[in-house]
Amino acid sequence: MGLNGSLKFTERGHNWRIKMILYEGKSRLDAKPIVVILTGLDNKTNNPKTGDMLQTWIMRQDIAPNEALKTGDDYSVCGDCKHRPLKKGKCYVNVWQAPLQIWKKYKRGGYSKPSRREVRELVSGRLVRLGAYGDPMAAPIGMWHNVLETAKGHTGYTHQWKMFRTDNGKWQALVMASVDNGNEAMHAHRKGFRYFRVKPKNKPAPMYIYDCDTDDMTMAEVSCPASKEAGEKTQCAKCLLCSGTSSNSWKAIAIIQH
Repeated sequence: MGLNGSLKFTERGHNWRIKMILYEGKSRLDAKPIVVILTGLDNKTNNPKTGDMLQTWIMRQDIAPNEALKTGDDYSVCGDCKHRPLKKGKCYVNVWQAPLQIWKKYKRGGYSKPSRREVRELVSGRLVRLGAYGDPMAAPIGMWHNVLETAKGHTGYTHQWKMFRTDNGKWQALVMASVDNGNEAMHAHRKGFRYFRVKPKNKPAPMYIYDCDTDDMTMAEVSCPASKEAGEKTQCAKCLLCSGTSSNSWKAIAIIQH
């Protein structure tokens, strides 16, 4: 243990602080340089919705996240997400806060890069949030598999579910397809994804799909248990429904736009 009880990992003469680089390399979206950083191993996160989960941040290596928003270079980590500012959207992440501070520390050399085995040891038994900022599909799936091999559970979402061949089911098992309307929801469902749908305030009704086993229509989605409309009954860290098809539930998740 380090000072103030913060965990450190010492091997081969290195003193590993528990904020670390998971990946440095090309974005799968446009081949530009990105970095994936994991935080939260040395202290609990205080996000009231997610609860105590390790956070992963996906950013350009060479451009500050706030600048990338202005120039459109956030495409490398956000792809064609409709909530990007250049698409006149409103992303819920304030990049001037945690993402910018993490990026600045990264540029100062403040994060270590442990081996794949060390990552598995440090993440063991913890919960992981894929993409506190950035889209998980910007990074290689093999990196995520290594991170999650020993993890207790995870959540993850992607807006890039239409961009790649996903017929092997690997991405479907990891992440929810982020969708913004009923047509996208049905498209994602046909591609084998469970989805997370943002519902308009004036159309809060759930979606139904045809169930061939019962020859009837069945409700395809449930309200996010951590949402206000569901009474904020739990946190993501306790729920873990948003973990793709690896979840115990086949139903999709929906939340009213806020």
